[in-house]
Amino acid sequence: RQGLPVFLRGDSQRATDRPLITRALKYPLYRALLTSVDGHLAVGQSNRQYLEHYGVNPRRIWFVPHCVDDRWFAQRADAARSSGAVGELRRHLRLDDEERVVLFVGRLVDQKRALDFVEAIGAVRRTERLAGVVVGSGPLAGALEARSRELGAGVRFAGFVNQSALPAYYAAARLLVLPSDSRETWGLVANEALSCGTPIVVSDHAGCAADLVTSHTGRAYPCGNVGTLASAILEVDHLRRAAPAEVSTAVETVSRRYGVEAAADAAAAALEAAVTRASRSTLPMPQSIRS
Repeated sequence: RQGLPVFLRGDSQRATDRPLITRALKYPLYRALLTSVDGHLAVGQSNRQYLEHYGVNPRRIWFVPHCVDDRWFAQRADAARSSGAVGELRRHLRLDDEERVVLFVGRLVDQKRALDFVEAIGAVRRTERLAGVVVGSGPLAGALEARSRELGAGVRFAGFVNQSALPAYYAAARLLVLPSDSRETWGLVANEALSCGTPIVVSDHAGCAADLVTSHTGRAYPCGNVGTLASAILEVDHLRRAAPAEVSTAVETVSRRYGVEAAADAAAAALEAAVTRASRSTLPMPQSIRS
């Protein structure tokens, strides 16, 4: 009514499991809401597909990438490497010089599927000196530790770690694993890892999989398939050894594409387009928008 352009931003995706009756009831309501605004700031491909499913005109969707403060993570990861903090962390985790870290970061709850991670580490440990490290706390911590002991997986459990300390963990890791189910509408830990120069293995149900995984940034695998997850971990570990320069370049490129500066530029472009559209309408445009 004020003539102000309205944009919506979210990270919903269609892969999220919902009962048929719920989907049938919500469709007309969501379609009415989502098509009533001037535009949407889509965070990635899965989010765009969700919006188009509900009838949003593609011309009203602007890509504004889901991001983390990539420069902050990159600077602190570099500092952890140069200061010796990575070595101190490895000693704290009782890792020997030959063990290469495979990292999980997240709450220890069902939707994060940390048990898949523990099972996969148990499998890869039979042939490779790969050590699983779990960063996070939650109700499944005890069960995960027990399963690791049963498998002889030797997974280290770091517990809750403040974000200021996370870059050192990413810097110490060969790769990050995000095994979440479809309730993981994105998975910003994958952005954080890439910002620190660390490739990723991501469940295909996580919202970020279609955007962040390329041939040299990591692998996507079918959610819940532990055997394929184990194979993907081995592939990415091998890739880092076989093509380190290509991996480093690809990881940095994707990290920047989904970084703060890219998101700010994309948001500014979308808002400018909205202002231009509003200025052509017959409704008076408030001074705050014109300026």
